[in-house]
Amino acid sequence: MSHAISLRLPDELFNEFNKLCITPDRPNSYIIKKALQKYIAENADYELALKRLCDKDDKIISLKKIIDKLGLYNRI
Repeated sequence: MSHAISLRLPDELFNEFNKLCITPDRPNSYIIKKALQKYIAENADYELALKRLCDKDDKIISLKKIIDKLGLYNRI
């Protein structure tokens, strides 16, 4: 099932969006769907990071320990 959404954009944002839609094989809805999917994914990552940052019981591991554990110095 799909749903239609209507929105208003300020002129500046609409003009920038219009520049992305000049490719004939990419309809406006494709660009909007991709942007929304990316925003949702990034927002989920942000929420997870924020929860972990606020979790006082979450163990903090230094970058050095991570590099050592993964053996990244051997790859450089």
